Amino acid sequence: MKDYRREYPIGKMCKVFEVSKSAFYRSLQYLPSERDHENRLLLLEIRRIHQQSKATYGSPRMADELKVRGFNVSEPRVARLMKKHQIRAVHKKKFVVTTDSKHNPSGGREQAESQLHYRCSGKSVGIRYHLYQDGQRMALSDGNTRPIRS
Repeated sequence: MKDYRREYPIGKMCKVFEVSKSAFYRSLQYLPSERDHENRLLLLEIRRIHQQSKATYGSPRMADELKVRGFNVSEPRVARLMKKHQIRAVHKKKFVVTTDSKHNPSGGREQAESQLHYRCSGKSVGIRYHLYQDGQRMALSDGNTRPIRS
């Protein structure tokens, strides 16, 4: 609003942004506090550490690192700044084994074929049903109990 006050009336801008005129004029006289200045310096250092650590430091480790670098900060203050500026630690996902290592090394196609049986009830002759396993297609014919390869 401050930058556009020569182009647009203050009253209309205050109405659009739902700010009182007195609050706008008070903000013109606002001087940043010492705490604001410290927070800006602290935020620069937090971003530098965040980048150097490859985004692995959360607020506890970040606070410890800042103390080592000579800043007098608490962990809640660091957490508050990190949350406000959306600086988050990225956690590596744990490796989870999802494969059964005791399976048949030949792929188990023979076992799957022997286990898959399809019986068709009624008179639906000539319809074929397909099953995909391990990227290979197996066709099941509709009146037979054994799978047919296509």
